[in-house]
Amino acid sequence: MATIKLIKQKMKDSFLPVRISATNGDFSGSTEAKIYPDEFKYFAQRLTDFPREAGDQVFFSSGGDDDAWESYLYLGIQTLESTGGLALQVRLRRNEPEQCAGGAAFFIPLCKEEINCFGRELVEWLVSDREDISYEFSSPQA
Repeated sequence: MATIKLIKQKMKDSFLPVRISATNGDFSGSTEAKIYPDEFKYFAQRLTDFPREAGDQVFFSSGGDDDAWESYLYLGIQTLESTGGLALQVRLRRNEPEQCAGGAAFFIPLCKEEINCFGRELVEWLVSDREDISYEFSSPQA
């Protein structure tokens, strides 16, 4: 079963530390990311009515996918070329000392309604006092 879980930490300066774990049932990963709430809220709001037009794409990223960064988070919606369906691309990376570093990259195939619902749940979570959200994708393709 495909799942994404996010846990808010205490706000620091203008960013919100978030612990994220994700799986598509075959692959999984986790990392901690520093997100700017307004940027993440914009991403979540875009998901609520995605896609707006043919070829529409939306993504959110934090950190960088190289050793200069302590972590990397990428969430993006794209069309799968082979089927024409939609998928959430998840890329996570954690650069920690010694054997604790690692990463994961995978897709979660979804339908439009699932993406829209995920966006609404993210918006509600971000503006609420709830510490965590665990979203289980129920799309028959996931």
